[in-house]
Amino acid sequence: TEIYLFPYTTLFRSGIRGHVLKTAYASYWCELLERWTEPETPAPALFDLLVKSLAWLDAEERPAGSASLLFQIHLLGQIGLSPDLSRCGGCGLTIRACTENEAGFDLEKGRALCHNCRTRFSHVLSVSKGTLLELDWVQHHVIGIGQRMRFTRNGLREGLRLLEAFTPHHMGCQPRSLVFLRQVRSETDAAPKRGRWVCGENSAVKGNMETPEVIFE
Repeated sequence: TEIYLFPYTTLFRSGIRGHVLKTAYASYWCELLERWTEPETPAPALFDLLVKSLAWLDAEERPAGSASLLFQIHLLGQIGLSPDLSRCGGCGLTIRACTENEAGFDLEKGRALCHNCRTRFSHVLSVSKGTLLELDWVQHHVIGIGQRMRFTRNGLREGLRLLEAFTPHHMGCQPRSLVFLRQVRSETDAAPKRGRWVCGENSAVKGNMETPEVIFE
């Protein structure tokens, strides 16, 4: 599998170049921007988003997956494809008010679906209520604030799966860098991980978890 080569290699710092998974994420972001921008057409807001995200990714103590969630959700906002994550696109019920944790996401319409409505539509990805709430919080805060939040392990896994399905779906193609990223990530996930306990009230969405949960970074 070929890795996507971004021409502005000076943006890749030692923390990224020396880390295969971070390099894979950076390549994926760059390909997304290359596909969403017109040649010779300045896009300063998108470029600024990329630079900030690469700097965040370069920090050794920061999890690469969290950086990718932040980058993708804010990229979608800037190109006018922000998903509707706060309420069910079928019945209008707010996701926070849903009594069931199992929910869905409509890839075609870019909207959340409650437990009852998720079977009524096609192209629906299964996702938990907690993940939708975490992504919705990030979507409505500037990237500098969002960087301070910690995703739960399940929120990170589901959030990446959702965004990496939704974005290419509307691009109309599968980025080659995403194939490489998934390959590297699967190999990385097979390795032992370290976790730490955190209190539920300090989770990404306060009050969303009733019991402590291990956050893997």
